[in-house]
Amino acid sequence: MIGRSSLHGYGKRDFGAYQSFCEAQVEFDHGDGAAGNYRRTLDLERAVATVRYTQGGADYRREYFCSHPDQMAVMRFHCSNPGGINLKLGAIGLHENTTVRARGNELVLSGQVDTGDDKHEGMRFEAKWIVTAKGGTVLPDEDGRKLMVRNASTVMIVMAGATDYKLAYPRYKGDPPELRNQRTLDQVRAKSYARFRGLREWHQYMSGDHSGSAGVP
Repeated sequence: MIGRSSLHGYGKRDFGAYQSFCEAQVEFDHGDGAAGNYRRTLDLERAVATVRYTQGGADYRREYFCSHPDQMAVMRFHCSNPGGINLKLGAIGLHENTTVRARGNELVLSGQVDTGDDKHEGMRFEAKWIVTAKGGTVLPDEDGRKLMVRNASTVMIVMAGATDYKLAYPRYKGDPPELRNQRTLDQVRAKSYARFRGLREWHQYMSGDHSGSAGVP
């Protein structure tokens, strides 16, 4: 458990500290029946974590990866039976000053770190998820705090996260996190799942050849 003092960076209010951002929660509704043939794998060649199982006569597959070129985390869920995916996507903030709202096919968590001192403004942060569904619908729940997917065959969720931190003395403040996320998401809205992969960059990292990747130390 992280104590309040750790938010100030080892007792110095003008210094930041590494903090957990948030927790995304995906609730699947499979109906009755036990799941079987469960398998979880990590493919280092493709940089993808995968979960497979069967339930109710259908094959389910979940894939997770992060794209460094796109600065994006990606989740993809697929069911062999048309309309077999029903789920809810929510988020939990790990700081007190946090709000969560759902609108259209987007879920947004935003907040600000509490420094414990009004004279020292805490870091602002935002996480945003965009959900697309094939053969189904995406809509907010009644409370406006979760997204619901109904009767989809394939679901893709992309997530961007940002803060207002900038390495610039003396304020260390940059663009608002919502503006940074908007820029990131605007560049990937039309991308297909396959185009998110960035496999060339991944192989370069693994092989030690970073000559073709900008911004890699």
